[in-house]
Amino acid sequence: MVLIAALLLAAGAAAADPVVEETPLYHAEISVAAVSDARLAALLRARAEAVTAEFRAWAAEADPERPYQFSLVDEVVFASDAWISVRRDLWAYTGGAHGNAWIETTLWDVAAGRPAGLDALLTPRGVERLSAAARAAIEDEIWGGEIDPFWIEAVDAATAPEALGVFTLAPGDMPGAAAEIEILFAPYAVGPYALGSNAVRIARLAFEPDVTEAGRALFGGGPLD
Repeated sequence: MVLIAALLLAAGAAAADPVVEETPLYHAEISVAAVSDARLAALLRARAEAVTAEFRAWAAEADPERPYQFSLVDEVVFASDAWISVRRDLWAYTGGAHGNAWIETTLWDVAAGRPAGLDALLTPRGVERLSAAARAAIEDEIWGGEIDPFWIEAVDAATAPEALGVFTLAPGDMPGAAAEIEILFAPYAVGPYALGSNAVRIARLAFEPDVTEAGRALFGGGPLD
């Protein structure tokens, strides 16, 4: 078996083309983002190998007649001199009626050389405003104006200020600036599985001026679409 870990650590392995690992028990495809920041590249590779190792452990129980499947795909959705925003989509089939999808994101502070959260960009009040805007957007864009009563509690939990950890920056019409924050939700988080993964984009005007100094330097312009 060719270990994905070795391939991910090899020079150039962070290219967009997926690294494929196949055994009688499973099929896995991993595509780690190609980034120039060495510390971010190392973090993305390490996290990819960690989650793939978990999948391998699950796959040890697979039936060769129904092999397990796994995919990991990165996308750099925003990059500036100060910030890099990466989205990671994951999917695994480990038996049952269907596979499971989930999303991970990384906001990378280039100067500090480490991941950052919303609190690096927004004040506590700004996060609260983002939370309220995200809930309103879900109600309008995903539920058509009225959330099914069965899902209200789930939506409230998923959009609570402390729950908004899976997000990316969205570029706008001003070079080097982010115009929106996109909040991402895995299937079942804010609606039935049939709705799949969901996302809402919140324009900067919804949470400004409640931003940090770093946020003031980052946000600007209007949405691209």
